[in-house]
Amino acid sequence: MPAGCDLIMPDGPRYMTATRRAEFEGGYSQRSSAGPNSLRMGRTITVMGPKAGIKEVSDFLARMAGVGAFYLRAPCEDEPVLYSAASWQVMNTGHDSARLTAELRQEFDIV
Repeated sequence: MPAGCDLIMPDGPRYMTATRRAEFEGGYSQRSSAGPNSLRMGRTITVMGPKAGIKEVSDFLARMAGVGAFYLRAPCEDEPVLYSAASWQVMNTGHDSARLTAELRQEFDIV
């Protein structure tokens, strides 16, 4: 994290499942997990600080381009988690301050 920037995670992680589902007549359905990592986390993060620091974070996410994965450890977690970020937004909050909000998705790649 760039100097002077604060990482804020306003909400806990969201858990998402990947499920295959087949529906048949009479309301009958079958469900199965879609692969070995069918449960994944997503979370929203906010980074606040000087515009130069926020630009550094935004440039990093742009280089990752939603494809590259990176480790991030939430303040309340013991271990870092592998994430990607497909979308983020930068907002000016003052003369020399800004805020970046990003949607992160847990990944299971080999880095």
